[in-house]
Amino acid sequence: MEAASAALRRCLLLIVLVAAATLLPGAK
Repeated sequence: MEAASAALRRCLLLIVLVAAATLLPGAK
């Protein structure tokens, strides 16, 4: 189950990054 937990955490991080990129257009 540890592998599944790591995969889920990685997916959540990816979603957060995508959300940040979408909510902060032209941040840089």
